[in-house]
Amino acid sequence: MYKSKKQSEQFFQFLQAYMSQNVLLGDARIKSGISFIGYLQRKIDVYRNTARSSAATKLNVTLKVFCDFLKRSNLLKDGELFFEDITGELLVLFEKDMKSRYLSPNTTSFYMRILRSHYHQGIDEGLYFSFSDPFRTVFTGVCRTRKRALTSEELVKINQIELPRRLCFARDIFMFSFYTRGMSFVDIAYLKRENIVKGEIRYCRRKTGQLIRIRIEPCIQNIIDKYSNDMSSDYVFPILEKRLKSVKYNTSLKNLNNSLLKISELLSLDPPVTTYVARHTWATMARRGGVPVSTISECMGHTSEKTTQIYLSSIEQKSIDDANRLVIHSLNQR
Repeated sequence: MYKSKKQSEQFFQFLQAYMSQNVLLGDARIKSGISFIGYLQRKIDVYRNTARSSAATKLNVTLKVFCDFLKRSNLLKDGELFFEDITGELLVLFEKDMKSRYLSPNTTSFYMRILRSHYHQGIDEGLYFSFSDPFRTVFTGVCRTRKRALTSEELVKINQIELPRRLCFARDIFMFSFYTRGMSFVDIAYLKRENIVKGEIRYCRRKTGQLIRIRIEPCIQNIIDKYSNDMSSDYVFPILEKRLKSVKYNTSLKNLNNSLLKISELLSLDPPVTTYVARHTWATMARRGGVPVSTISECMGHTSEKTTQIYLSSIEQKSIDDANRLVIHSLNQR
């Protein structure tokens, strides 16, 4: 019945602790009435109070994505979601929702792993008991995706080709991503004027919450100046509106990749480029240019999970900015 003696002991400890509260035993789960959302919020506070800012940020971002899904799907019960509500069916719906918003398998897995870890922590703390793991129904691994890095020659062609006006914006966003060390499209879309400070772009990655600082090179400034004339908007680029952000973001991402597909066809690039290709191209060119893997990892804002950040120490900002200048200079030399 139980996988281990420890699990059996946890179960009976849980029963003893909550029998006085009329805890009901269901077919596969115990109904504890303990808020899962509240538990995560308390965990965030604990992390912040114990100087675990990275853990707090990752959980906070995950909780926001999860709660946005629950609200849009009308799955909250008076603003709450309890431990017993975390079912395989719910998690499958959450996974499908993330995929519908063009999140990659590795990104959806990142959020699922954060939720799974804290769900199991709640069980270990005696707050809840389940006979099965609901997270077995969703992907929580790391997918080795096919990566496509452009050559320097291909990147120069994209930058210099004469394009119809309707395709220029896609090319500019693609090059901006490359120039800014592979900034992801979601971070570009949400980039605000307030993120530009004293000749730098300073922002927190929406995926991990990590603070990124990028020195603004002339090629970066040129693209910013081209699209930041609308002073009525808080955003640097005309991608998001203040209302219906998620709908506008999804539509913009789809339109941008469609435009990049057309540019790829004009240049006979196979496979065609997407927004992610700029990020992978920057990393590849930096490595070929002799930039240490540790510096590349820091430049791109990788977390410590299964990345080169495992053996990294803190890297000075100047080293990061010099690496970016080296990559941009190598392109402009061509």
